[in-house]
Amino acid sequence: NKTEWTACRAHTLCNLGLLHQTRFDNATAADMLYRASLKLDEGHVHALNNCATLLERVEKMSSRETVREDLDGAEAMYNRALLTDPEHGPTLVNFGYFMEKKRKKYLEAEALYNKALQLDPNNTFALRN
Repeated sequence: NKTEWTACRAHTLCNLGLLHQTRFDNATAADMLYRASLKLDEGHVHALNNCATLLERVEKMSSRETVREDLDGAEAMYNRALLTDPEHGPTLVNFGYFMEKKRKKYLEAEALYNKALQLDPNNTFALRN
């Protein structure tokens, strides 16, 4: 059915974005693919989380990119992701890292890490932070 097809396309676009972000260091393509995924499914939690991490860490990628660091945009994406799924472990950890390292809001970061650990006490990413 059309709804399932749209969800499948959104997930595929998100995965392609992640591939471009992590394997090809192509922030421009990753950003375009995440946003295309979000046009199909505005609450796609993985695309929101991945796009947020891209926006906060894009300076670590190639200088040829047209995408620039956008901390306010990253924070908005993390918030949207948690509105969609308040128990999404990767978003909780990534947003915690963002709040700690980029915003220097240590209490908020700790609360996000703790929530991730309540959901999964073995979350190695939350345990490291």
